[in-house]
Amino acid sequence: MDELPARADVVIVGGGFAGAATAWWLARHGVVDVAVLEREDLLGLHASGRNAGMCRQLAEDDRWTALCARGARLLREPPDGWTGRSPLTVTGSLLVADAAVTLGTLAARAAAHGVRHRLLDRDEVWARVPAVAGMPCVGAIEAFDDGVIDSTALLHGLASGARRAGARVVVRAEVEATRPAGDEVEVATTRGVVRARVVVCAAGAWAGEVGGRAGATDAEFVAVKRHLFFLAQAPAGPAVGDPFVWHVGPGPEREVYVRNGADGLIASACDATRARPGDVRVDPEASTRLGARLAVMAPRLAERAVTATWACLRTYAPEGPPRIGWDRDVPWLCWVAGLGGHGATSALAVGEEAAAVIAARLPRLARTR
Repeated sequence: MDELPARADVVIVGGGFAGAATAWWLARHGVVDVAVLEREDLLGLHASGRNAGMCRQLAEDDRWTALCARGARLLREPPDGWTGRSPLTVTGSLLVADAAVTLGTLAARAAAHGVRHRLLDRDEVWARVPAVAGMPCVGAIEAFDDGVIDSTALLHGLASGARRAGARVVVRAEVEATRPAGDEVEVATTRGVVRARVVVCAAGAWAGEVGGRAGATDAEFVAVKRHLFFLAQAPAGPAVGDPFVWHVGPGPEREVYVRNGADGLIASACDATRARPGDVRVDPEASTRLGARLAVMAPRLAERAVTATWACLRTYAPEGPPRIGWDRDVPWLCWVAGLGGHGATSALAVGEEAAAVIAARLPRLARTR
């Protein structure tokens, strides 16, 4: 990666999806004097690299769905400036529910945001993916353009594209303090000091800590831990190219998802326990919780052996949707944080929105390409 510069117009704290996508889109606006600071040795060691890689457009509300639907379109048809193949493999998804009203809400949301879909009844769900036959439900929304994201290809495509345009990506650069210095901002890191005009907080689970050190008073983000599992594959498992299946409830005790993966089935009971930033240790009882959930929700999968387990963090802004925009008290601090579990799907849309906000504040640097 790159050396820490003495100065940059924009310093982005965090080298995950939010930070890399913001840097990539800033380059499209002509803002290329950008430094992305990552505290770890590599990009994507936390939430951006520890996820199930599912592209799900229909989310919990309209704000999230708008970002995810836009992000998915940009993944399917990458914008000008993207190099290499699309990181999205379209498989479709089945969003399964116990109540017709839940399916109706999802269908209305899909229509409002241009998400191609159809309604399936319970028997059609079981026939579409036999591995989940017996899953309790009234039916599902099939979202045709959902799929599976190569998270590594997405993150490194964003970072390498930003670097080609002139941005610098600096690893092992943990931010220790941020303070005004005349007309600029001084960012002190473990690699030295860099001055900037704008600081972007895209630090994932550490967003509240980073923003708080910069003087922000509204910095109470919440990180929750979720466990994911590889299950032993078997002839009756979902085939390559099958849609992923996500039982969306209603109610968290009914939520579970499963998709085909290269090394077996990836499944989760969609647990969400509050955690500290960086706490991704696997809970001893996590496999037991999954087994109990599958026994009720996907009985054909309940006896599969767990071959690997890992945990990841999902970080939420207290207002619910992601926080994208200027801090209310610190005029040089821009938030791009709280991406929940939608970082991979929404990354290109989130970065596009954030870069437009920042470029509007830097009119002498921004020139739309």
